Amino acid sequence: MVPSRKRRRLRRAALVVAAFPPLAAAFFALRGAWEGYGELHPPRLPPRASSAPPELAGMEEVSFRTADGVRLSGWWRRGAGDAAVLLAHGWGGNREQMLSQAGRLARDGFGVLLFDLRGHGSSGSRGGGGEREPLDVEAARSFLEGEPGVRWIAAVGYSLGGVAVGLAAARDPRIRAAVLEGAPPTLDAELEAEYGGGGPLEVWAARATLRLLGVHPERVRLVDRVAAVAPRPLLLVYGRGDELTPPDSAERIREAAGPSAALWLFPGRGHADLLAAPAEELPRRVAAFVAQARARDPELPPGPAAPR
Repeated sequence: MVPSRKRRRLRRAALVVAAFPPLAAAFFALRGAWEGYGELHPPRLPPRASSAPPELAGMEEVSFRTADGVRLSGWWRRGAGDAAVLLAHGWGGNREQMLSQAGRLARDGFGVLLFDLRGHGSSGSRGGGGEREPLDVEAARSFLEGEPGVRWIAAVGYSLGGVAVGLAAARDPRIRAAVLEGAPPTLDAELEAEYGGGGPLEVWAARATLRLLGVHPERVRLVDRVAAVAPRPLLLVYGRGDELTPPDSAERIREAAGPSAALWLFPGRGHADLLAAPAEELPRRVAAFVAQARARDPELPPGPAAPR
């Protein structure tokens, strides 16, 4: 994903070279290669605990390792009961991106774990294009399993984090409920939406660069894996104006997920502003969904009273 200011400069350059086909081909190929590289090397934003809402007072700085040896950093706040939720942010962000949802969940009694995905914030390695990030979610789930009193775990993820949560939940039944926010159906679809304006050569170059760097877009296909989350509850959240995943694509994911999945569309919101739309409504609905999933889980005895 290329910041909009840089993208505007690149588009102006594209107009200059458009009159010279060989030069234009080279330009779009190089731009696609740079964009593919950028997918795995997002800007690093250091997280600031001072930005946390009061509901998260007392959270601890923690770290844990993935199955492939990457050290991840996060914040953990214990809950009042036996249920905990891990929250995964989007590309180019860090754990702060999920603070408002974590604050509401903590207010309602859940333990919350916010962490930086690989290549982001204070965590190690480079990005994994959605192919390696499910390992990050599984490592976060393992961390929660090791915490005293935690018996039930849900996961929430936005964009890249949503893809990671969806793919991890599809193969890990210990994630008992999942919320995917703005998660593209496939990595190929995301590349087409992000870079298709430059034509097929640019998209091809981005894909080729990802493969050269060890990421296989054909393996990052949420829409093909999401059915395996069933019968566990799944909430899909998208903006009606999402440029990466328009409503018809979101509906396709819901249909693929089956009857245990619900789709919620925000009117008038795109991909980038989904988490702010409206400020209180998303955290409230996510917390209510997680509470209902915990209360109805057939594999555990009833927990504490449902959060308000």
